[in-house]
Amino acid sequence: MTLALLRARSVLSPRACTRADVARGRGATRSWSWRSGLACALACATACSGGGDGTTSGSGDGTGGGDDGTSDTAAVVYEPVSPSDACELAPVVEPGRYHGELFVNSETLAGVCGMGGPDAFLRVTIPYRLDLRVTAAAESFTPRVEVLGDACARGVSLGCGLVGDEGVTVRDLLPGSSVHVVVGGAADDPAILAPGDDRLPYYVDVAFQRVLDVGARCKPDKLGRCVTGTVCAPVDMTGDDSTWRCTETTADACVDAEEIDLEGTLTTLSFPGPPAQSDAHQHSCAGAGLVERVFRLRAVAPVGPDESLVVRTSAPGVGLALRTPGCLPEHERACAAPSDAGASFTLESLATEVEFGARPYLFVEWAADEPALDGFVVELERTSE
Repeated sequence: MTLALLRARSVLSPRACTRADVARGRGATRSWSWRSGLACALACATACSGGGDGTTSGSGDGTGGGDDGTSDTAAVVYEPVSPSDACELAPVVEPGRYHGELFVNSETLAGVCGMGGPDAFLRVTIPYRLDLRVTAAAESFTPRVEVLGDACARGVSLGCGLVGDEGVTVRDLLPGSSVHVVVGGAADDPAILAPGDDRLPYYVDVAFQRVLDVGARCKPDKLGRCVTGTVCAPVDMTGDDSTWRCTETTADACVDAEEIDLEGTLTTLSFPGPPAQSDAHQHSCAGAGLVERVFRLRAVAPVGPDESLVVRTSAPGVGLALRTPGCLPEHERACAAPSDAGASFTLESLATEVEFGARPYLFVEWAADEPALDGFVVELERTSE
């Protein structure tokens, strides 16, 4: 038996490649389950096709080659790539599905999201400007995922949470950078605490979405998403996919917010039709999957000590949010999700905001494909108790 064949039999023997491994992809790597099944089938076909004396098919003389006995045939072996228990040893991976078993892992970096529990690591290098999406699933425990920076240290989390259908997305990563993907379970998860033979199998999916520059072709959608501050729009009326380009727009993000002066008691923002916007910000009650227009408010008339600001719209499917004094997610002060009855919120103590020089950011959000939004208004009313 050749050395290559002996290696194939030892690594991918019928005993190692069980039916469950092939069917469920357990122990598979950056591949889909058919790869492990294919590797097992090849190994079994090669190692088991000969007689009981271990010879291979071909010459029948045990040389394992062709009719002249001069060439060898080796089985294809797929080396496993699984998340590592040690952050420093995390394998560098590309988009794909990666399998692991959490029972072998310990707690590192205080667990996923800093909440304790066993965790495992992958490292992703960023080849081009992109959005990174991570999802995970497990049979017996509830997985958590987190995206950290390149350093193996508990620093700023780029994205963190329990895994649902939406996963965790980190937007606008730049080429040449790298991040760590962390997957694990809570220290008090019943499946992790329970004694027994459960190996806690799981898988984690890593996906890229390209971020397209200004002027880049953006249709079909699989090409990627347009960079913040641009929208995918046709440059002529032919409707052909090749004419759609990432086109600059206005008031698409905080950096180019439209200035609004609150001169009187009531200020009305009119939207004659849904303008072309992108989705640059996400909020606690709205934002995911919604496009938005951003305004920056300034009270130019004297503000009474008891004044509040009421923001409202009767348009169905339109959401509202407000941040002050800055534009960071933690600066959110109000949020009203879209509903059939419209949306509204009240910013208390408008005088305090003006006194400290704050100029709140107002976000008006809606679904890009909402057919009912042929035109709508948002009202901003200064009121006193």
